[in-house]
Amino acid sequence: MSVSLTIEAEFIREVEPGYLLGIASVLGVYHHIEFYRVDVDNEGSITGVWHPECGAGDIDNENEERFKSLQSMHQVDYVTVRIEPFDGEYVCVLFPFEQ
Repeated sequence: MSVSLTIEAEFIREVEPGYLLGIASVLGVYHHIEFYRVDVDNEGSITGVWHPECGAGDIDNENEERFKSLQSMHQVDYVTVRIEPFDGEYVCVLFPFEQ
């Protein structure tokens, strides 16, 4: 069985440079939606987390730590998305609201 889902994200805002937060509804259940801006190479592979001053790989970047934590939980090749009107490529993650 397969189900087609449409996810609508709203209230997307930039909390820090390269880190966006919003709200998404999936089957009527609200989720936090997080976006991490990443650098990608010409083949579309992620090369690191984007940083406003020096590009990928800045150790002091909180987004780097968040993304490393995410990668340690889910070791997959992430697909990137573009979020208008924000610049760059982002990895998108959904977390359901807690009761």
